[in-house]
Amino acid sequence: MTPIIVFLLYLASGLQLLRRQLASGSAEPALDRVAPALLTGAAGLALHSFGLAMLIGAAGGPALSLGGVLSLVAWLLAAFALLAALKPRFRGLSAVVLPAAGLAALAALMPDPVAPSGAAPDWGIHAHVTLSILAYSLLSLGAALAILFLYRERTLRQRRLQAWTRILPPLESLESALFTALVAGFSLLTLALFSGLMFLEDIFAQHLLHKTVLSLVAWSVFAVLLFGRMSLGWRGRQAVHWVLAGYGLLALSYFGSRFVLEFILGRQWG
Repeated sequence: MTPIIVFLLYLASGLQLLRRQLASGSAEPALDRVAPALLTGAAGLALHSFGLAMLIGAAGGPALSLGGVLSLVAWLLAAFALLAALKPRFRGLSAVVLPAAGLAALAALMPDPVAPSGAAPDWGIHAHVTLSILAYSLLSLGAALAILFLYRERTLRQRRLQAWTRILPPLESLESALFTALVAGFSLLTLALFSGLMFLEDIFAQHLLHKTVLSLVAWSVFAVLLFGRMSLGWRGRQAVHWVLAGYGLLALSYFGSRFVLEFILGRQWG
């Protein structure tokens, strides 16, 4: 029941922000005008935090099921959207991201196909899992911003601007937010891979070889992109396509592996 209420609160918050943005036209609504929308979203975030705390407590640590991980990604998206909405130029972006976060939060309703093993992982495994989830969450945010960038850039090129696309921030702002999320996510992914090599005892026995290989390939894609960004000035569609390619590999590595292990093989990850 909690994920449904969270979804409704995020959806209501996003729709309120959208209505305010469209009603204000080119002018940015004052903070007090969007305060009810932000309070609604904050209530959803608080309830979402409580639900995640219950999930983590039931799992005995950060090793959540696939539905729990998707819910955590949704929490990060919602937190980002509410913080971004404090700046007028990002309120249109928040109006789009909040309903998407609500949809992702519904993943917590997915049944957990694997019963907890009862064995408590050591601190090293906890650290690896926590770093991995945070990295994937931030890179998921980056992928969402990349998709919005491509859509807005395409509508500008084709001169087919719709009312709701006008409320999105400029391409430069979207690109800046995208690379901020990418740098943070890449840093955490680096730490997660390093901790995995240190603390996972046998990736062959744990069916993690393919996950590790795909994660390393995705890490390489992001590394090349950031090098190209800093040294060669890569930006725009070229950079965004690299982001989506890297995230696609990462999603296949992490979420695909979890789906196969939990729903097909009936095994716990790690």
